[in-house]
Amino acid sequence: MMIVPKEEPALKGLNSSYINIPKLVEHCEKEFGSGFIYFRSPEVEGAIFFERGRFLNGIFQNGEKEVKGERAIDSIVEAAVNDNLHVDIYKIAPEKIHFWATLHTAQTIYQNLSTEFIDFEGLLRKMETEKLTGFVDVSIKVGKESGILFFDNGKVIGGSYSWDEGGASSSRQNQELILKKTKELGGTFHVSKIPIPPDMGEHREEEMVHESPSGIIPMLEEFLTIFESEIMKHKKMKERFHTLLKNKFIEKADKYLFLNPFSDEFEYANQKISFSGKASDEELVHGVVESVKELGEELGLHRFLNVKFTSWAQKYQKELERFGLRF
Repeated sequence: MMIVPKEEPALKGLNSSYINIPKLVEHCEKEFGSGFIYFRSPEVEGAIFFERGRFLNGIFQNGEKEVKGERAIDSIVEAAVNDNLHVDIYKIAPEKIHFWATLHTAQTIYQNLSTEFIDFEGLLRKMETEKLTGFVDVSIKVGKESGILFFDNGKVIGGSYSWDEGGASSSRQNQELILKKTKELGGTFHVSKIPIPPDMGEHREEEMVHESPSGIIPMLEEFLTIFESEIMKHKKMKERFHTLLKNKFIEKADKYLFLNPFSDEFEYANQKISFSGKASDEELVHGVVESVKELGEELGLHRFLNVKFTSWAQKYQKELERFGLRF
């Protein structure tokens, strides 16, 4: 089951029987800023995430399969032909949309915890100690009210509350209110964790002692610029370059945490890389190169790219050999 905001949708109660879904996506990309379209029926769930003016990510789930990325739109459209899907549209703050786009990867680690047996404040302290990256889903008084608290490395970074009409909030007042409500009315909690690489787990801040890359950045800037230049030659893809790259980074974020857009550690724009994380040179190079090579193969451009990358690979042959990479 997908996690959706506890606040009321910006638009709700729509039905796919009278909606042109691709046109709806285009409209939302232009008019709603950032957010997602949520589709559901008893058999199907799907979501299409967007930022201002562009598609961000998609997810489709039923009992048989899970589809991600742009292909999820096709699966949702296909499901709508056979079933009337209920459609809601949520607005999400720009700084939170990438977090929402990765929630479907979360794994439940504690389920149906109750205030009858556990203190909510104690649970939150435990999540801080365990350095949870994920969320706690709270149901108050048998679901009459509810909320979600988001965690990054054990710190509460925001929330979503059924009584808050302002969207996902980091308000301390709301956090205190949800604690008060669970004490007075009782509550049930489900805790989910977003997977991160094993070597960057509970104590990743303490373990990451590598110096920030320096000479590697220009090398990767050249690499990404070559890739971008090739994409720009194709009319159907050139306007979607940054979306395609960001979606691939989201897919690889389980393995390379610094690629998670929500962490704001790595960004490529205007042919320049901005990096503020603690990943080693080797992790940085492998993460970027793997992402680009996979995306190139998915787009059917790997043969062209192999030729384009030849001179780059020769220029940085020593560095690539040091990191165990071949072209």
